[in-house]
Amino acid sequence: MSGVNKKQDDDNDQQPLVVWLDEVNMSNVKEVGGKNASLGEMIQSLKDKDILVPMGFATTARAYRYFIQKTKIQDKLEELLSKLDTDQLINLKDIGEQARQLIKSVEMPDDLKESVADKYRHLCEKYREDIKKQQQKDKEEASLLEKLKEKIWVDDKKDEADDDIYILDCAVRSSATAEDLPEASFAGQQESYLNIRGVDNIIASVHECYSSLFTDRAIAYRTRQGFGQMDVALSVGVMRMVRSDKASAGVIFTLDTESGFDNVVFLSAAYGLGENVVQGTVNVDEWYIFKETLKNRDKDGKRLNPIIKRKLGSKEKRMIYTSGGKPGDEQTKNIDTSDKERLQYSLENSEVIKLADWACLIEDHYSKIHGKPTPMDVSVTAYYYHLFQ
Repeated sequence: MSGVNKKQDDDNDQQPLVVWLDEVNMSNVKEVGGKNASLGEMIQSLKDKDILVPMGFATTARAYRYFIQKTKIQDKLEELLSKLDTDQLINLKDIGEQARQLIKSVEMPDDLKESVADKYRHLCEKYREDIKKQQQKDKEEASLLEKLKEKIWVDDKKDEADDDIYILDCAVRSSATAEDLPEASFAGQQESYLNIRGVDNIIASVHECYSSLFTDRAIAYRTRQGFGQMDVALSVGVMRMVRSDKASAGVIFTLDTESGFDNVVFLSAAYGLGENVVQGTVNVDEWYIFKETLKNRDKDGKRLNPIIKRKLGSKEKRMIYTSGGKPGDEQTKNIDTSDKERLQYSLENSEVIKLADWACLIEDHYSKIHGKPTPMDVSVTAYYYHLFQ
């Protein structure tokens, strides 16, 4: 079992504990993991193309390693994980539970807490100022303002007994990374939390994400792939929630996922949060968009309709947020859609075309980075057209 070596210690000492997403890109995968690095890449490189990615911040790999060293649990974790039956994984459940409880049993270091809290407060202030500017600009458009204020506004009412007035709803997402294997994929093995608000709850969610580095499935995957259990660190991304529960969300691919044909964009969507689409729990709407028509214009400078096929899904459910607010709360629930909603598409054709445009721009950007065609899959929400990697 290999632990954190001297070189890693020296490298980690040069990293901040927490960074803004717009401070990182794909060259920082080993510091913030693939998910957070990709979000930062899109924010940095594609904002001039009007592609919207929600702003946020991420704890670094250094922050995780600092956490296990400062709390003096690194050696205990190594000793515990060395007892894992790596052949049959017979004691996996017991080892995993002990590892998670060990991480949960210690207090997060104060300086790491404050680093996370400071970024969260600034994130709240950023969106409060953005909305104030929007209110000033569009003060006569009441309907638009109501949408802008909904669940994005930070409460101005301060409880004198509590300095925590920051209640911006955020997604708290795990992004694992291996120091010497930055291209390794650990997607879907750690926990993420939606609809988290308030400084204390954000910090608690980051702590929960740290413990999820040792879910049973994550330990088993690393064992099968030959990764040292202590060679993997965790970055945690915190970003503003977008109210897709009030609109639609889905997934977009820059190829046909069944045939592999790469000259179409394939989009699937349904009402509410995107989990129903990703998990396949609803019958979704689908669209195929032809790239050549999407990118080109006729002799008069007009673009023909690039949607070559679409299919109406029944979309019986809409996933929405609950009141939630902290890890452990029920964060989402499904409600029935109306007959009218089921008989109409969850996205307008103009929204579909806009999202397909963005998907192609993202695909072109990443293809240049990798020096070869790089099909993309991106989670999307149609509420203000925000994209999530």
